[in-house]
Amino acid sequence: MTFRLIFNFIHFIADFSVPMSDPTASFAALEQRETGYSGRLTPKQQEALDAAKVKITAWAEEDETRKAIFLEEKENILKRGNETEDVLVLRFLRARNWNVDVASDLFTSTIIWRRDFQGIGVNNLNESMIQNELKSGKSFLRGVDKVGRPVTYIKVGLHSKSKSDPLELQRFCIYMFEKGRKELKPPIETTTVILDMKGFNLECLDYPFTKFLIDTFATKYPESLGWAFLLDPPWIFKGAWAVIKPWMDAKTLEKIKFLNKREELKMYIDEDQLLKEYGGTDAYVYQYPDPHASEDKS
Repeated sequence: MTFRLIFNFIHFIADFSVPMSDPTASFAALEQRETGYSGRLTPKQQEALDAAKVKITAWAEEDETRKAIFLEEKENILKRGNETEDVLVLRFLRARNWNVDVASDLFTSTIIWRRDFQGIGVNNLNESMIQNELKSGKSFLRGVDKVGRPVTYIKVGLHSKSKSDPLELQRFCIYMFEKGRKELKPPIETTTVILDMKGFNLECLDYPFTKFLIDTFATKYPESLGWAFLLDPPWIFKGAWAVIKPWMDAKTLEKIKFLNKREELKMYIDEDQLLKEYGGTDAYVYQYPDPHASEDKS
């Protein structure tokens, strides 16, 4: 019996272990800016960007209605983030390995999705539509990592599948994506996510929403993830991970780090940018509505 427990524990650790990247490498990557980013394109990549923009424009100009939708939604996307059209299109190209046709189709489908989302439209989402999720405190933005990426905290243990409205949860997810985009400061193009697994139980396990989250990140907000840290995953999460893992591509999986000690976060986030409960010095405690800030209705 003891041998079996030890064997299972070793197998559990091995399955969850992901080599920890050197955090200083990210600074070098930003300074050197690997190719594929605005201002750092090879001739072939520039050719792909030009071709994608031509294809997207041709799609938009097939009829006046589509053109109006495209121009309005493109303006909304750029206005709600801190990026140029080239930066935006390059996200889709990198995510689809520079396949112009696939990336362009994904971009245009995202334009339509943003207009039609839940019959509301992404640009029309506001806090009145997600009150229960905001009050839960399960997710919020606070601080930046050592590279300058905005940090999103997700307290998985606060989620209850049976008590959440699936549609409101989806709206909250998109609201948080959009809020994160606003926090990006060029040349930063990605965010860091801390998934706190404290208190995780089967009631927190929500496969439909998890699938929605992963698919939306990959297809509607591609190339937006810098790192995702999973803190203190319990044993019961192993089975869930076996289901969830195949939903992500290899590139995304490389960005996921399993941490057993919260103090390890200080390798990636300076203490003054990290909440006290995670080993930092930031005394911020999430409250909704925030008594120290005006309500964000955008």
